[in-house]
Amino acid sequence: MGLGAVLLGQSAYSAAYIYQTSFVVGERRVFCLLDDAMISMRYARHFAAGLGLVWNPAGERVEGITNLGWTLIMALVHACAGRDGHGAGTPCLMVQCLSLAMLLANTVFTFAVVKKLVPRSSDAAVFAGFATAVFYPLNTWALQGLEVGLLAMLFSCAVWCVLGSDATLRSVVTPALLLALAVLVRPDAALVGLAIIGAGAVCAQPRARLYRMAWGSSAILVALVLQTAFRLGYYGDPFPNTYYLKMTGFPAHLRCARGAAYTGYQVLALLWPMGLLALLVRLRGLRQGDASMCIPRALAVPSAAFVSACVYSVYVGGDAWEGIVLTNRYVTQVAPCFFAVCGWFAAWCWDRRAAFLRGRAVFAVIAGLIVVLIHSQTGGAALGRWLLLERPPFVEDNMRNVRLALLFEQVTAPGARIAIDYAGTAPYFCDREFVDLLGKSDRYVARGMMHRGILAKPPWLEFYPGHLKWDYAHSIGRLRPDVVCAIWRRSIGDSQQHLRGGYWHLPVLGTDTYWRKDSGRIHWDLLPGTLREVPQ
Repeated sequence: MGLGAVLLGQSAYSAAYIYQTSFVVGERRVFCLLDDAMISMRYARHFAAGLGLVWNPAGERVEGITNLGWTLIMALVHACAGRDGHGAGTPCLMVQCLSLAMLLANTVFTFAVVKKLVPRSSDAAVFAGFATAVFYPLNTWALQGLEVGLLAMLFSCAVWCVLGSDATLRSVVTPALLLALAVLVRPDAALVGLAIIGAGAVCAQPRARLYRMAWGSSAILVALVLQTAFRLGYYGDPFPNTYYLKMTGFPAHLRCARGAAYTGYQVLALLWPMGLLALLVRLRGLRQGDASMCIPRALAVPSAAFVSACVYSVYVGGDAWEGIVLTNRYVTQVAPCFFAVCGWFAAWCWDRRAAFLRGRAVFAVIAGLIVVLIHSQTGGAALGRWLLLERPPFVEDNMRNVRLALLFEQVTAPGARIAIDYAGTAPYFCDREFVDLLGKSDRYVARGMMHRGILAKPPWLEFYPGHLKWDYAHSIGRLRPDVVCAIWRRSIGDSQQHLRGGYWHLPVLGTDTYWRKDSGRIHWDLLPGTLREVPQ
């Protein structure tokens, strides 16, 4: 009954969240995902239309995505939706609903994991399921279109299967297949997958360890080999273009230092409320003979998943959106594993019958306060967003970018080339050729050096994944786009020499746009404003 109530509440909350991410443009309600997810949606739309798994149908093949499996699911969504709903973002709504279904399944699996860890305590399992269901970063990344919800579900299900009997098909073959699927969704899921398989093998009986390791590692390796073979054959590169964009051209030790700073803060933010509960249990007294904590070996499986994702987050330097919500994508996708461990710890506290835990109602209040404490650490605005009193993040950007897309379609002719840094939303809603100024779908830019010293921060915080490479001599001077839009503000000085003299400047919707003076693909009479020379 408790799990059913959690799932019902999660469904209602998520439906309200999805509605808040939509907005009205003209007389039409538009559904839209965050900009990075819309890059995958553009690839998916082209693939579903038979134009190839590419960002620009007429351009070179560049893998500007890191989530091949999720993009293929998005392509299936487009094939089901057809062309009619594209302008209103119907495929986006379908992806959000699909992510909601995955989040519900993830909550069920988290509940089931805690039931494996603590069979006698349904309250602890409900607590873990509730904490997972209302975790705002998980809802944000999943319901705004990233693969986080799918990966969280696969990891939680794999952990649940690994905790089964040693010799059963479910505990050996099923988790191997689930984790192989996770690798096909996103190749860096291999690290978490190997951690789950390794911890499961250590916790298993000696006769079952070899089977677990062999099946799990083999399945993950096969998935990596297949994906790499496809990438080499289709794109001609051994790694996604995003690997070269984010992992090359910047000192590794500074990248890891930045990752350690942000990831460490996120881990501490999750841990200290549970540490406070442990302190209260200790101070308020335990039952005699219960001072020690007997930790089950099975707890190593969800713990290993969580730790491995945190290590990976450190290695890659964290994410581009640190601080918008409490945890980044890498930590968030294993947050259900963390809450499963918290569920076991809550059961331990309950069993010890500390003086302040004498009733289920008190326990529920304390559990609720822990969840509130976790969500209140990034300020009142974040708490307001969690309670749906304010719109989710990224919506304002989406509104602007959809309006820019509609403007570009109106004032440019087919065949026009538009350079842009927000490479997802506007390119998805505008059927034109685009130039990716920040290099996600541009092989030349991605292999350049990162620009340093632009963030006015200590060197170990200068790293900003995916936003530190540009080459305007190439993107503007060589490719000669008809329109240049929303130049990355931290690099504005580098762009002026390539714009001055050849482009008109026109602020639109709070965004700087530049229009090539000799372009024959611009309907000059339809531009909404007065053209000016590019400022000095």
